[in-house]
Amino acid sequence: MRTKRFRLLAGLCLVLLACSGVVAQDVGGEETIRIASRLVSVEVLVTDKRTGARVDELKREDFEVLDEGRLQNLTHFSHGAGAEQPLAVVLLVDTSTSLRQFKLVRLREGIERAVRQLRAEDYLAVMTYSPGNTLVQGLTRDRGAILEALAQVAARQQPTKERVNHTGTDMAAGLLAAMRHVQERQPQARVALVVVSDDPNDTPKKVAEETISHLLKSGAVVSGLLKLRGKLTLGNVMSQDRELGHYSEQTGGQIVKVRDDDYSGALEHVFGNLAGSYSLGFLPERDGPGGRFHKLTVRVRVPPALGKERRVEIRARRGYFAPPETE
Repeated sequence: MRTKRFRLLAGLCLVLLACSGVVAQDVGGEETIRIASRLVSVEVLVTDKRTGARVDELKREDFEVLDEGRLQNLTHFSHGAGAEQPLAVVLLVDTSTSLRQFKLVRLREGIERAVRQLRAEDYLAVMTYSPGNTLVQGLTRDRGAILEALAQVAARQQPTKERVNHTGTDMAAGLLAAMRHVQERQPQARVALVVVSDDPNDTPKKVAEETISHLLKSGAVVSGLLKLRGKLTLGNVMSQDRELGHYSEQTGGQIVKVRDDDYSGALEHVFGNLAGSYSLGFLPERDGPGGRFHKLTVRVRVPPALGKERRVEIRARRGYFAPPETE
């Protein structure tokens, strides 16, 4: 009788433990999902305003992030080689004129050097756009596959002096396709889209703004290599830089001007800055249903040890869309 009672009590304890474990697991899982969905991540590039050199010596306490003017408590901070998440870089090349006139072989040579700026755990992909979007090589850590993809694209292109006009939405569609590719393949990675082009786009304002909204929601950073053509005048450069510069400014990326097909230096600079960005994160206050746009401001305090008069330039996304409530 005593043995039977002992077995009954033991069984009941096991059931209670199992139930309590499930509840704890469910609660823990829900909280994890809730926190992950609410976390706002911000990639921040800090450079010396005078020299353009990246500033790498900053610490968590040197940053301030304001959400609609309200100072936030940073719950996540990492930088460079210590980044918590891998980087997923999509090289998005304009095929309307770029691959014909940019001498893609030089671009391939530049990639060979530029990838050394990335960590072994970071990903790369190659896409082309205009006309259409083609994924030449999906996200991979195989650097040789990236070089082979660029070689294949170059081999398919025929030299021509004719210019192929953009449809007006090519760049926007290409950016969204590249962003979705990363979200599908590596949803936990930091998204970096690097556009190679020489043409201004005439995307309708409404389409461009919708594209920026999607990019901000994903946290994607748009940078670009802009091949300058024609006379080097302020008006000419501004005309070429108009749309790509807008995407870059809103998402916290940068534009590097390329002359004489010198892609090596430009790619190394862009890839190095992407890899050397600071990753900040905070949990925003709840303010009702999600979907509202929040303006972000990032401030940096340069420690006296790094130069009392040192002025810096800060690149970070201009805002985010509040995630939906999960409870």
